[in-house]
Amino acid sequence: MLYPTNLQPWYQGIDLMREGLVTSKEAAKFLAISRTKIYEAMSSGDLPFVKLGKTRRIPKVALRIYAEQG
Repeated sequence: MLYPTNLQPWYQGIDLMREGLVTSKEAAKFLAISRTKIYEAMSSGDLPFVKLGKTRRIPKVALRIYAEQG
């Protein structure tokens, strides 16, 4: 089953998959930050993701929550 694990508390109880997934490039554009910052946020656990083969996808709803957390 595809679902992010090891979530920060602000993601608990949220259906992260309800709005679909985006690429790191799309996430960076949405948040107006670099892809490097996106990967840093994923590595630190601040931004959840799922792996599909060798690629990572980020839940759309998680981007809004991440932006709100500042």
